[in-house]
Amino acid sequence: MTIDGKTSELDIGTLYVTTEFEEKFNLPFSVLFDDKQRRMTWVAFCMYKAAEEQGVPVPAEFKEFLKKNPVAEFIEDENGANTNPTDGEQ
Repeated sequence: MTIDGKTSELDIGTLYVTTEFEEKFNLPFSVLFDDKQRRMTWVAFCMYKAAEEQGVPVPAEFKEFLKKNPVAEFIEDENGANTNPTDGEQ
């Protein structure tokens, strides 16, 4: 995510972000992986919560975060698989 000219790599798949998403929208987190259903509000909310959790400075209010026009870049391979180069044992 890039906001205020600073770029940060965020993990939106943490338990905190997942549960915050599910509580706010009353939907399973898995809807984010459905290209036909995904909404930008959902993605932006996950970015906001991930940044908040991971120590990236963001405004106290979600709407103020949106006004800063954050930029997201999603990294997937051609099959939509996770491109994390590690085996997840971090």
